Amino acid sequence: MSKYTDACGDSAVNSSIVATGGIDKKGITGAYSELFWAADGFEFASPAALKDQANWDAGVAAGNLIYLGKGKFSDQSAEAQFFEDQALDIREETTAATKVIRSESVICACSHAEVKKMSGKTGRLFIRTKNGFVIGRSMDDGAIRGRALSQIFVGNRSVPTTETPVEYTAVDFTFSDNEGDEKNPAEVKVDFLFSEVDQVYSAVATVGNESTNGSTLTAELTITKDCGSEVLTGIVAGNMEAYDEDGNTLTIASLTYSSGVYTINITTALTLAYVRFTGIIDVASAGVLYYLDQVRISTT
Repeated sequence: MSKYTDACGDSAVNSSIVATGGIDKKGITGAYSELFWAADGFEFASPAALKDQANWDAGVAAGNLIYLGKGKFSDQSAEAQFFEDQALDIREETTAATKVIRSESVICACSHAEVKKMSGKTGRLFIRTKNGFVIGRSMDDGAIRGRALSQIFVGNRSVPTTETPVEYTAVDFTFSDNEGDEKNPAEVKVDFLFSEVDQVYSAVATVGNESTNGSTLTAELTITKDCGSEVLTGIVAGNMEAYDEDGNTLTIASLTYSSGVYTINITTALTLAYVRFTGIIDVASAGVLYYLDQVRISTT
């Protein structure tokens, strides 16, 4: 009878070299201050690229970076849990340790609604400290990525009281590979705040006077800035896209503006369509980025 199992083998001797020169240097990066979410595949090619604010602006415009603001941070991590049987000298991990940070901020209801969209996302996280360091992860090819997340959870706004008359938005970030992050650190000093990087503002559309003549679906759109009442002017047909309920692209025949109202004509016999911005756009090249989520147009 032959037997083979790695589970019964002896532990290998750790022969790795540990280089501790400079261990007395403190390397204090400072308290966490600001956050940027990054898409999974997004990276800066090098530390020098990360230090260039223009590369952050480009990442925002492409939808690969989302500014999550300043926060008050706390550690919500949990230590690993183990099963132990001292008599048999057994100690087995039953629950892995988790690295979780919570960011609490005070933001307006409109911004809270946008941040709520992040709940359930994964992606990566860049952290800027008060000492001006960006915390991320070094890759083997020299690139810098954010630290990978297994979950983002956005809670409800807190209830303001007489003692605490503000509504906090709390966001928990759970990291998926803290061990790897700590073995491959990236701590890059930058000379700009995350808040100085381009940001994306929401546009809100109200629909009215929908009609159809059998070949063209027409509606009036009042598009305002960032949940306010100021009309966003300068939008052109090329900034918009239309599609049916199955996601098929429809043609926008025209988009005109007069007295605070846009009139849109969509070439379709359908009585239901959706419109939105083509992505993140700089309306009329005014230097401010906006995003308009889908708007429903229907005559029924």
